[in-house]
Amino acid sequence: MGLVGLEATRAARHSDFIDMGARAADHGLPFLGVVSANSDDAVAWVQALDPDWIIVVGWSEICRAQLLSKARRGGIGYHPAPLPALRGRAVLAWTILLGLTETAGTLFTLEATVDSGAILAQQRFAVDPRETLPSLMQKHMQALAQMWADLLPRLSHGPVTGVVQDEAQASYCARRVADDGRIDWRADARSIDRLVRSVTAPYPGAFTGLDDRKLIVWEAEVWDGPRHFGLPGQVVETKSTEVLVTCGSGGAILMRRWDWADGAEPQRLRVNDRFEVSR
Repeated sequence: MGLVGLEATRAARHSDFIDMGARAADHGLPFLGVVSANSDDAVAWVQALDPDWIIVVGWSEICRAQLLSKARRGGIGYHPAPLPALRGRAVLAWTILLGLTETAGTLFTLEATVDSGAILAQQRFAVDPRETLPSLMQKHMQALAQMWADLLPRLSHGPVTGVVQDEAQASYCARRVADDGRIDWRADARSIDRLVRSVTAPYPGAFTGLDDRKLIVWEAEVWDGPRHFGLPGQVVETKSTEVLVTCGSGGAILMRRWDWADGAEPQRLRVNDRFEVSR
């Protein structure tokens, strides 16, 4: 048994990086840090382990046939969605952005195509109306732990068959990048609220600009108090660190927690300040 993970020198490229080398050391497991799990060195290292299974969790790279062939019984992956729905990238963020009320975690066999293998286990759970990225991550880890506890005895007692995915029900999530967190204040308040919750820490956060400075919004909510009229992105009320900003469709967002990206001394926001609306 061994563990392959992203090498620490690549940590800055992944906002949710975890040092798996330290975790492996805690459990006395051999560890290989890689840039790509499909590299010749990684494939040779896995082959030397002679594993029954290759288990893939939280690895944003397709495991190629050359790697998967080194396991006698194949590969198993975890996908944070109710496959065949929501295959692809950035699924946690998309779950919140789409306003879903339910999702699932899925264990499935790894194949050459993306997230298309037979389903070995799937656990559904509710998405809270105020779900955030960290709370959704935690729910998936709980679902994975429960499913794995049930699946592991089956794996150790012979062949395991799964349910073939219905391709007619398949849907796909597109890749997202940090710049997709830019707030468009012309959007309605609920859309902006979902954006903030979907990319909050450990992701880079939703952001806006004021006077050539970047401001990151970590926590916000749709304002349900007295209506304020203003231009999109206009600060209409401030109280301590909380800031009320008007947006599209006559709504407003209450920014509860935010930082200047440059880390400089906080600049107090004032009524009638106006955040950038477009680039």
